[in-house]
Amino acid sequence: KVASFILSECIRIRHTSVIVTASEFSGFSVLSHSKEIQGTVASLRIDSFLSVALRKSRNQCVQIIKEEKVFCNNRKIVSAKFVPQPGDIISVRGVGRFQLKDDEIRQTKKGRHSIHILVQ
Repeated sequence: KVASFILSECIRIRHTSVIVTASEFSGFSVLSHSKEIQGTVASLRIDSFLSVALRKSRNQCVQIIKEEKVFCNNRKIVSAKFVPQPGDIISVRGVGRFQLKDDEIRQTKKGRHSIHILVQ
């Protein structure tokens, strides 16, 4: 019932004309295109995390945060002092999504923190 309705009514998506056809469902699979980035940061603040993930300076990352483009678990981040927790998903509008890996954050001999980031 729904398929015939969609076939007859779906003629435009936003400003683009479309032609919809029915086909048999043959299943689907999800491919993961994530890669891992490893880096060290002086502090566990969000600006340090973003500097490793985006490969930009901390000052550039602070500017992105001020432009209100950064979200942690779908909550807007307004301060560079925010400390993400392992497993949090950080998204930057117009850039992508990153996840602080769940394994432990290790401290290096020089007192810096070694982090692992999954780019989604």
